[in-house]
Amino acid sequence: MDSKALLFASNYHGTEAASVRRNNYDGSASVITSPQVAKYYNDHMGGVDLSDQKRTYGRDRKSLKWWHRHFGGFVDLTLCNAQLLHILLHPEEKLPLLEFWRRFVRELVSMPQ
Repeated sequence: MDSKALLFASNYHGTEAASVRRNNYDGSASVITSPQVAKYYNDHMGGVDLSDQKRTYGRDRKSLKWWHRHFGGFVDLTLCNAQLLHILLHPEEKLPLLEFWRRFVRELVSMPQ
């Protein structure tokens, strides 16, 4: 079970408690109470985790200029979102992220001036 204290700030959820099922180390399950905001976050955090997972695959280079890293992060996030849109529009062709990036770069390089 989680043992670290967390702080949540919400202007939507109140302070009421919710029942949450947790798995113990021995494989058994137990029901504990946690704040409603924590339950809501855990139920809906999948998209954030997926975005973080996809962005770690991309380019993360050291730079003396701070804005280079931020710009690269925005480009990575934009390409991840573009790949998700491509999958939604073309479900028959599920391109992996790396192949999507390769095709994108090929299209950029082959663009006429």
